[in-house]
Amino acid sequence: MLRIILGIILFISCFGFIGLSIADQVKVNIFYPINGANYPITDPSCKSKVAYITAGFSVTCSGGPHKVKWGFDGRTCGKSIFYDQTNIEFVDKLPYGSHVFWVISDCGKNKVKFTIGK
Repeated sequence: MLRIILGIILFISCFGFIGLSIADQVKVNIFYPINGANYPITDPSCKSKVAYITAGFSVTCSGGPHKVKWGFDGRTCGKSIFYDQTNIEFVDKLPYGSHVFWVISDCGKNKVKFTIGK
């Protein structure tokens, strides 16, 4: 009886690990700015009508080389070639209003919408 219970536990454990190993991860992960947020946090009314915004993201694609480009609204801020994984963080100056930060790679894409000033 003990062997059967241990066998079942081993089977369930192996099945769980296999499930984790084949689970797909997000290819393009934007971690800042936050979707739907208002900036700058220290001056939400944005009296100066411009703000410096930090942006950060990661891209994970197997093998390589892979291409990625990123930007705000219709403007490209940068591009890169990478193998397997890359992380990018930078600061940009944006005017008052609604904005979209986007990232496009050859293995996925993502975007977030946010505002500067209320």
